[in-house]
Amino acid sequence: MEAAPAKMITLKSSDEQIFLFDVTTITSNILAKMTTIPGNILAKVIDYCNKHAEVATSDEDKKIWDEQFLNLDFGTNAQIFLDMMQVAEFLNIQGLMDLISNKMAKWMTGKPLEDIRQAFNLTDEEFQITPEKDEEINRRLEFLSRRRMLGL
Repeated sequence: MEAAPAKMITLKSSDEQIFLFDVTTITSNILAKMTTIPGNILAKVIDYCNKHAEVATSDEDKKIWDEQFLNLDFGTNAQIFLDMMQVAEFLNIQGLMDLISNKMAKWMTGKPLEDIRQAFNLTDEEFQITPEKDEEINRRLEFLSRRRMLGL
């Protein structure tokens, strides 16, 4: 039986050295998980990082760009948001995590639980809301709502 072809990863160090290695040799959780990210999601995260790295762009212009960047309906594009959030968490991109969290909170506010369950593709078993879970969800939504009102 023939072995499956290796998935190779190329890394470039800060001093321009190139390293090529088989994905099966990855011991880092971050790098291993990054290899499962679809290209369209990675491209969006890179776009975000590039925009926020622009020194010549004002903070106000970046906020306007952020609104356009996530100008998708969360309800029909939840997986895109969740995938971007996963990458932002892996790479510790706090601004993107905050941006996505605010978009999610804004979308969920006032929505019936069934709409939220469907957006997150949760089964009835996964979506059992205990009083404790309900209280935690409301605390988090209130926190995110306050941050949004403060412009954070």
